[in-house]
Amino acid sequence: MRFVLALLLAIGLVACGTNPQQSSVPVVSPEPSVQVQVQYTVDELDSRAERAWLRERLVAPTHDNVLSYYHRILAQDKSNAAAHDGMLRLARVYQQRAEIAIDNRRLDDYHEAMKWLEKIAPKSPVLAVLQAREPKDKPAEPKAKSAKSKTRASLTATVTAGDKRVMLSTKDVSNRNARAVKVISETARRAQAMESRVIITARNDSEGRWIYQEMRKASTGDYLFRANIVRASKPTIELLDYPGNGGAQ
Repeated sequence: MRFVLALLLAIGLVACGTNPQQSSVPVVSPEPSVQVQVQYTVDELDSRAERAWLRERLVAPTHDNVLSYYHRILAQDKSNAAAHDGMLRLARVYQQRAEIAIDNRRLDDYHEAMKWLEKIAPKSPVLAVLQAREPKDKPAEPKAKSAKSKTRASLTATVTAGDKRVMLSTKDVSNRNARAVKVISETARRAQAMESRVIITARNDSEGRWIYQEMRKASTGDYLFRANIVRASKPTIELLDYPGNGGAQ
């Protein structure tokens, strides 16, 4: 299902804006502001967009975020391929956030994700699909605890909020040493015990894939983690379904 949504998202972005002769592009025009913006070249704006990705500044603060820089690139060059690719990448982040909110029935998070997805890709057919899946209610509390629920309850008593998002040592992950592997493996076993979905943040795709592969090595049987990899300035592993965790923020 998520593969289909990703394909629809890509089609929607391409269909509504890659041709500079068309009247619409897959972004909304930047809102007028009384603040004076420094004029940068397209290359400078692209570099600043990449730095904003690394600092996780997707839509804020004003004028120093990924979305703003791509708007400004497209204002100068409507057919800029790098900016369109970046907008697709940004749209996928908010698509994933909307899907996570749907799975956790978190209406506020869903509306926040959809608000930005509509601004990033207003003509994408993915919007209609996600709107049809809008969460209605909080999940009902189970009447009886299963063996899995008892396992989760026992884990809850021995962990803190920090265990839900594990901060990995940047140095250890860079060296891919035994300390990094130990922390990743322990986190993977907890995630598997609760069948928790996972968000891995990493500084680049290679690092994200390595963390995921180490999690797979630590799992038992043919278990496959439901994981998303997102680029960020620091490597982390977040367990979205950890007891008491309300999902991605």
